Amino acid sequence: MKKIVMFASSFGGDSALRNYFDLFVESCGNNPTIDFLFFTDSSFASKYSNFRVIHTSLEKIKADIVEFYKGEVDVSLTCGIKTTDFFPAFGEIYRDLFSGYDFWGYLDNDIILGDLRSFLTEDILQKYDKISPTSHFSLLRNTPRLNSLYRTKIGNKEPWKEAFRAKGTMAFAERPITDFGMNRICSEKHVEIYDSPVFYDVSCLHYRLQNSFYLFPKKEKENKRHCVFAYQHGELFKVLLNKKKGQFAYFGLAYIHLQKRPMKYNGETLETPLLIKQGSFENIDVITNDIVWRGNKNRLFSSKYTRKHFLRNVIKFVLMAVPGLFEKISWHIAKK
Repeated sequence: MKKIVMFASSFGGDSALRNYFDLFVESCGNNPTIDFLFFTDSSFASKYSNFRVIHTSLEKIKADIVEFYKGEVDVSLTCGIKTTDFFPAFGEIYRDLFSGYDFWGYLDNDIILGDLRSFLTEDILQKYDKISPTSHFSLLRNTPRLNSLYRTKIGNKEPWKEAFRAKGTMAFAERPITDFGMNRICSEKHVEIYDSPVFYDVSCLHYRLQNSFYLFPKKEKENKRHCVFAYQHGELFKVLLNKKKGQFAYFGLAYIHLQKRPMKYNGETLETPLLIKQGSFENIDVITNDIVWRGNKNRLFSSKYTRKHFLRNVIKFVLMAVPGLFEKISWHIAKK
């Protein structure tokens, strides 16, 4: 079995931890054959043997980076989210932490993991050097070539240096394949990336829990059907309802990424079946037709949150009239 280690981070003290952070940690703990490292300046302490907390600070992370490059590149690191630009380089910077592992990677802490080993099979890990094109969940084979891949020049540019010295977040780890980032570098160096619909990245532009397919758009006819997401017995599922027949269809997921989505959390756990709905979690005994029907129903204008999503879609629709304008503005905002 290939050995895997992944890391996440959070800076800003205890108040920076998401209200449902315990669910994220519990889902990591339920993947005992994968190790997790958590860089943080909070007081959080882990009860899981495979979830190791590394108490540090943003200033210490920056000092480590500066020390490693010894003046080779300017380093700007002023906020926690900016660390994502440096993630592709952590295989070199923190190589001692990853020693002995076949794969290392990074993930966000607004994720609920399913049974990762069910999807990251030995065949897939043997075939692919990089798993997932995103910055919220990604793995790289732990070799000198892959660990230094981020340094690749594109033409006469060195995108990693531009990303490191930029004051704002440049999304270097997940820029589209046509842009200057890791995905284009992988393309030009013939490093095939494994991507799959089981990596469920919830769109922040919709109220429904729809898969965004943000980097590599795909058509999924089930995307807008009424559904909920359920975690039970260590596995994560998308549960679809056939309204006419009253039947369920279950689709296994590696994770669900609840990006930029406030969630109501009242101490729910993964010890009993957990329902993941548009804006909340709920422990349940059994999934019923009514739960699924109501769980992901589109209710326009029912709250400030839904109105905000509706306005985003209107703006997107207007901007799409000019080819490339929406993407350009989106990345401009991401840099700030």
